[in-house]
Amino acid sequence: MYGGKQFGDLALRAGGSYTWHRIDTSRSINYGLQAARATDKYSASTEQVFVETGYKLKATGVNLEPFANLAYINFQNNGISEDDGAAALHSDKQHIDATVSTLGLRADTQWQVSETATVTLRGELGWQHQYGELNRDTGLKFQGSSSPFVVNSVPASRDGAVLKADVAMVVNKNTTLSLGYGGLVSQNYQDNRINAGFTWHF
Repeated sequence: MYGGKQFGDLALRAGGSYTWHRIDTSRSINYGLQAARATDKYSASTEQVFVETGYKLKATGVNLEPFANLAYINFQNNGISEDDGAAALHSDKQHIDATVSTLGLRADTQWQVSETATVTLRGELGWQHQYGELNRDTGLKFQGSSSPFVVNSVPASRDGAVLKADVAMVVNKNTTLSLGYGGLVSQNYQDNRINAGFTWHF
């Protein structure tokens, strides 16, 4: 769900989404003379909401938009209960949430390269800040045991740089080609994505 309102050069946007996940796991266990395979099927969900404001600035040959974005993400699973042996794992229902703000600048420009073809360049550079707890811990215990333990993952970064760039070429009224990059650079990790697209309207 998404909505927005334009007030002259000022834009207000908001949106939300709900995603349901079905997760199947299979884990090989080998220790000493013991060997087993633990499996499970469980569900999870992700809810996301955001609000954003941006202000359009007009410059020669390029459109600029400083923006501020605030998002909340919540992930929740319905518990894990593996089968097959003493090494099978169990956990109760757990959730992880995050509140993230992004301040940045977007830019785009367009060229008419022929009577039917146009090329559009878009870019985004922003500073992302995460509030609250950064650790992403999961509480587990072995089946039949009352002694839980915690599994740690790489903690989220408090601050990071958001980078986006893409080029789209409208070849004719039916065909569009696109290539894009998105990334997050922070102290603890880097996330890089490349996507390519071909759209044909008929």
